[in-house]
Amino acid sequence: YSSAIKRLEALDTLYPFSPHAKQTQLYLIFSYFKTSDYAQAAAASMRYIHLYPRDRHVDYAYYMKGVANFEQQRGTFARIFNLDNAWRDPGTQLSSYQDFLAVTNKFPHSRYYSDSLKRMIYLRNQFAQRELHIANFYMERKRYVAALERAKYVIKHYSQAPQAKKALVLSKRI
Repeated sequence: YSSAIKRLEALDTLYPFSPHAKQTQLYLIFSYFKTSDYAQAAAASMRYIHLYPRDRHVDYAYYMKGVANFEQQRGTFARIFNLDNAWRDPGTQLSSYQDFLAVTNKFPHSRYYSDSLKRMIYLRNQFAQRELHIANFYMERKRYVAALERAKYVIKHYSQAPQAKKALVLSKRI
């Protein structure tokens, strides 16, 4: 994929308005993703979205942008040691959620719809888990008002997440 990226970039630079320019951009997105260059894959996806907003493959660009941002957050150590992402700053996960939301809202008949929906549910649960971790942190330090506010936030904004029950239990304890 590395040599393909070099050739595709050269092709894109030399012939930006060729009939194959769209396909070149799509191949670049995929190649960046396969080489784990997620930032470049997201940037190439964004470029494709801006250049061809009404193209029939723009759903793929939105989806790949979401997947690239989703993977960008995880990092090497998180994959090797199977770390809980809920403890980490949401950073690109928020962008990823917005990208998957765009796929589900703009392209309800896309073949990427169901996977985008599943990833959105996973991310929602991660956000709820992060808030619950923070609430428990405050609870351990006897900061009851802050713990209660975090628990209420989980109940209000992530009511569909499994963590909402735990947040409810935590709020009742206070």
